[in-house]
Amino acid sequence: MTHEDQAGNVAFATSKALSQELKEGSDMLRAAAANGQQQLEDALKHFVKELQNKTFVAVSVDKATNTGGVGGSVVALPASARPPDESPTKPKAMPKDKDVVASLMAE
Repeated sequence: MTHEDQAGNVAFATSKALSQELKEGSDMLRAAAANGQQQLEDALKHFVKELQNKTFVAVSVDKATNTGGVGGSVVALPASARPPDESPTKPKAMPKDKDVVASLMAE
């Protein structure tokens, strides 16, 4: 866990309201972690539920400006680069950002 003095270096938001929400969320997680396993699990469940109402967008300059011409898109790979069980014309669907975040939180 990052020290709260470093929060501004870890989370980035262009909205003051979102920055405040992130700070309040980190404070909630920090307090829950200090008060035991059950409170931390309850807090994480709260945030997993919150993820259902969130939308994620690119903040990577490379992704946002489409550096390299792929902009984070998934493209079909040539047969030599594909696993044997993958369709040649249709790449596997990428997981949604909120699913990735929720799985990381669950770990």
